[in-house]
Amino acid sequence: MANIDHPMGFVPITNESGTAPKIHYYTAASSETFYQYEPVALNTDGLLTAYTDALGILGTVIGSIAQPLSSTATDRLVAVYDDPDQEYEMQVDDNSLIGGVTDYLGRLFDLVNITSGNATTLQSTCEIDGSSGAQIVGGNAATLYPVRIERVSREIGNDPTAANANYVVRFIQAVMLRRSGGVGGSAVLQQGV
Repeated sequence: MANIDHPMGFVPITNESGTAPKIHYYTAASSETFYQYEPVALNTDGLLTAYTDALGILGTVIGSIAQPLSSTATDRLVAVYDDPDQEYEMQVDDNSLIGGVTDYLGRLFDLVNITSGNATTLQSTCEIDGSSGAQIVGGNAATLYPVRIERVSREIGNDPTAANANYVVRFIQAVMLRRSGGVGGSAVLQQGV
């Protein structure tokens, strides 16, 4: 049976340590729609924004959206799965990862449809770009490769050698926004790998 083509972005799963997904709240940039499970980052003002390759900094990815947010919403506080150790289940866009089940494990990949989503359900349609499966050696300024495939998804019926396969992935770097000094304390950026 063929894999179902149903991209959903970064769907958080219980990670290898067995802990449940964690969320924190961020203030979102105004007039921006956020799709559920869309990858997000912090802009230069410290506001949540959709992640794009154009941001140009690997460390800006902080996680994925826990709940959708319309561009017209007046309350701009949004929940984000932002644990640096969080793992996500995600679909690949085609079958170009084929070449042996383990050839792509641990490799770094770009994303497609990063800021796209279903306008009705506000669900992300972000996927792994299967054609970008080159391992980074010494970094690559032209392409960001924001995710690493950790393992094949355990989902029943998932065929990792066919198109639209599902994998367990992790952002290769993440920036956490934490508050020091208790409630109302100053914001401190802490980077995790």
